[in-house]
Amino acid sequence: MERGRELPSEYVYRVIRERIGSGEYQPGQQIPTVGNLAESLGASRATVVKALRRLQEDGYVVSRKRWASFVADNPPD
Repeated sequence: MERGRELPSEYVYRVIRERIGSGEYQPGQQIPTVGNLAESLGASRATVVKALRRLQEDGYVVSRKRWASFVADNPPD
């Protein structure tokens, strides 16, 4: 996926949201760790944390453990 001119946190947010919307990440499924996402998306850990926080605020992701995030049971898409 191309970044275009969007901010890094917006890019990470969009990629994860699109993966949830496409079914690549299923409801209840643990998404990759912050470190794995940072490495695979070419972003800093802080950027990934910021995107995950926004995804949680928007109802796409829930945090059930200290460092684990899961796709919400009923994400908005």
